[in-house]
Amino acid sequence: MNLDRTTVIAGLPIKAVRDAIREMDRNDNLGWGWALDDLAVRMKISMTNAEWLCETLREQGVLVRKPQPEDLERGVYYAVSETGTRFTNARMLKRIDRARVDQLLAGLLERVREINADNDLCYFINEIRLFGSAMNGKANSFGDIDIGYVMARRKRPPAYRDWTDWNLARANASGRDHTSILSRFTYVDTEVLRKLKNGSPYISLHDLDDVISIGADSIRLFIAPEGALEVDDGGTSGEALSQAAMQAAIEGAERKAKGKTWDAVFGGASDESQKERMIGAVRSLAFDLLRRQL
Repeated sequence: MNLDRTTVIAGLPIKAVRDAIREMDRNDNLGWGWALDDLAVRMKISMTNAEWLCETLREQGVLVRKPQPEDLERGVYYAVSETGTRFTNARMLKRIDRARVDQLLAGLLERVREINADNDLCYFINEIRLFGSAMNGKANSFGDIDIGYVMARRKRPPAYRDWTDWNLARANASGRDHTSILSRFTYVDTEVLRKLKNGSPYISLHDLDDVISIGADSIRLFIAPEGALEVDDGGTSGEALSQAAMQAAIEGAERKAKGKTWDAVFGGASDESQKERMIGAVRSLAFDLLRRQL
């Protein structure tokens, strides 16, 4: 979905729709979703317009239908889908052209090389993939650039007893005021992702689990040189590490798919369609490996 301030969906400004859906989702504390009449009141629109809006967003994959609570019978319920969170969190940025996309991608790939060459960083980047609208070679206007990445723990220096010690030492040396133990433990991966993003609002980073779970086609932009970087728990950079990450993402997506029978009954994606999307994503990921072997 194209997201900028000039977009209109179901006859309504996209920003107003985004803000309303985000507020409805925020107030859905029990996970039941929300009824059409609640949205109609929130947006001051008719029930017909509210239904048109929700069905349009459902077709776009932003919303899913939810089962009605047994003690409430007020019509069809909706909720934000897993992938719809991108819509609710979207910032209405000025759209960019293909030349700007290419410039941003070139800068990102250069930063990947800088990250991998920096032995002080606890993580390195093994793979970068492009998916979403920027893959469309015929498009000339873009809201953002969807980047899938695979990070791996770099082999620790001998001075540290284990990788966690190195992790915490790196966090402590950062000079940042860590308010919790969790922020200290997660500092080293967020540090690398910040460097990768470089503050650009147009670069949207996703781990491989996201790419697989939404069934997105993707193309590889970067793979770390075979054997050039050692992984902390054994192995090296390159194709084997990429395949291991792919397998872990597939297994994670399969586990998620097993718990979605309600969505299948009430208008969401069926288990079978989710499986088909996942298979499509895996084929897209595997294509690079097959091409290298030919």
